[in-house]
Amino acid sequence: MGTETGPVSPLRRSGTVSLPPAHRSASLLIRIAPGDTGLFRYLLEARDNLAFFTVLAPGEALLRLIFSPHQKEQVLEALAAMQHLISFEVGPWPLPSPQRPAGEGDHIPD
Repeated sequence: MGTETGPVSPLRRSGTVSLPPAHRSASLLIRIAPGDTGLFRYLLEARDNLAFFTVLAPGEALLRLIFSPHQKEQVLEALAAMQHLISFEVGPWPLPSPQRPAGEGDHIPD
């Protein structure tokens, strides 16, 4: 099986939509039990690396989840499905501070 240009890859996704490049990444804050960060990473990787995270506070398991703003809905759906397996809280990024009131910054509102 194949085409004139070569074989058809089973990994090729049909119906790919070309979107303009995002100028900034979107982020969410994740609070999770320290012992669950490995499972959280595994479940996230199982979602085709839809997002990645960096650990902000290892002892508290405070994570910054980073993803394309074009994939906000898919990320929220993945997080909702993951919450059936492990417990964690999702919050806006950046953290509110005295200099930056909640609601200002680069987080994606629901």
